[in-house]
Amino acid sequence: MRDVSEKEYRARWDAETLAQAKEIESDPNRLAQAKTAAQQMADDEAKKTKHLRQVAGRSPRSQQAGNPKPRTNRQSTRKGQGANPYNVFQKI
Repeated sequence: MRDVSEKEYRARWDAETLAQAKEIESDPNRLAQAKTAAQQMADDEAKKTKHLRQVAGRSPRSQQAGNPKPRTNRQSTRKGQGANPYNVFQKI
């Protein structure tokens, strides 16, 4: 057996991962379970982030400035003028 380089090993690992993903996508029940698990994992990470912010003495971003509503590109930045979607320096 010959030594497999790091690049070859990664390529083989990725190929196996993609094959597993195809198997999951082709099975509706398995895909639904994976999506449910992903949502639970995301919720767990959000709780963990909240607790880390508390330990660090920081509040969540939405509470830092009194819960401001995010601006959309269509909302005016100045009274009577629409936002310019091509202005990359515009505060959003």
